[in-house]
Amino acid sequence: MTAPASQFNREVLALTRLVDPQAPNASVESWRALTSRTPVHDYKLLAVALRDVLPTLYSLGYTDYYRFITRLAAMHDVYEVLPALLLIAEEYTDADAIAAAAGLATNPGVRPADISRVESIMTRVARGESLVGPAGLAARIRFDPDCDPGDDPDFRLLKSQRWPGTIEPDEYAHLPLPPLVAVSEVEAPARDLWVLLGDLRVVGAGVRRLPAAQREISAVHGAAWLGPQVLRVAWRAMPDTSSAPALQLTDTLESFSARLHALQVIDTRLAQMGQRRLRIQDFIALTVDQASPDETLSDAAVYAAGEAGAITLELAQLRRRTYEVRREAFEEALRAFVHDASDRPALPAGTGSGIGYEVLVAALAQQLGPTRTDEPDFQKGIELAVGRLVGERVLTYVGQDQLAWSTDEPGHEIQT
Repeated sequence: MTAPASQFNREVLALTRLVDPQAPNASVESWRALTSRTPVHDYKLLAVALRDVLPTLYSLGYTDYYRFITRLAAMHDVYEVLPALLLIAEEYTDADAIAAAAGLATNPGVRPADISRVESIMTRVARGESLVGPAGLAARIRFDPDCDPGDDPDFRLLKSQRWPGTIEPDEYAHLPLPPLVAVSEVEAPARDLWVLLGDLRVVGAGVRRLPAAQREISAVHGAAWLGPQVLRVAWRAMPDTSSAPALQLTDTLESFSARLHALQVIDTRLAQMGQRRLRIQDFIALTVDQASPDETLSDAAVYAAGEAGAITLELAQLRRRTYEVRREAFEEALRAFVHDASDRPALPAGTGSGIGYEVLVAALAQQLGPTRTDEPDFQKGIELAVGRLVGERVLTYVGQDQLAWSTDEPGHEIQT
């Protein structure tokens, strides 16, 4: 193991121990932290680190953290962790390792030798020698497009999700499943691959990676894994060798605006395909909630200003704390708003017409007492409060500057 890899592994372990695996946004926040720390010169170090820390966490008995990293790798199709999962699956017959290995082994970047090991495990599962019952059937469905899911609706959904090419595109679009996006590694800018995979997960998409070096897979298997329901995304034009539609990105994802634009372009293309729309508002809400009050503070020029830059940063952090105090008050007022609409317009429910943002601000100002709604602290507090509640599915955007109480059931991944 090289020195940079060893150092990065320690960072990943340290970060893992700081995470509450049960927290609602643990996966999203951890992935963002990991991608921001990934060295630009070698983005593959992230996959290597996740692979290397899994046996350590398992052997030390940190079960929750081991499961968390396993789930994180499976969510983002980090198939490089498969050798570590196979060691744990073969030696300890661990259910989480077997389930994750079955799904990751379908990626065309997996080595043939590892495929053979997964096949051996699946043979034992089919014989009832390990992972019996529903968990065993779920693992076999993840690995084999020909596995019969039976009549159970959850297993049928799982097969449709893992092998979308086995059903018609129109049928997939009407199932309660996330849209699927496959991101190509070919000529992907440093780190942008990981960033885009994480952003797509935030907005409700299922993701797949298309590695630069791929093993040969059968035409039937490939069509099932990458069917016409899956949108292929790349930074260069892709050869038309698949039935899956393709979309080419032209910009790097170094800023919030570039990342938002990429998601909007992908969302538009998915809509043209008749697939479920992405929850763009979740990306906006999460980013607003985590961003510094002044986005320019992330620029190197601020820190190059020396003492003046440091003072500017301290003042911004102080204002952030002011915004947070406002946000907490506004969140409480927003939550109360739906229960008491006797003397102010009530927010509608569902995805129909909403209430204007300015009307909501005016109503909140009335509820909170005399205040100037044009003050920066007030405006930022409202922005953070709305962003937080949109992220929690309490509020939803139903049009330009229109908000409603959220009653939608977003597409979800089957975790059977």
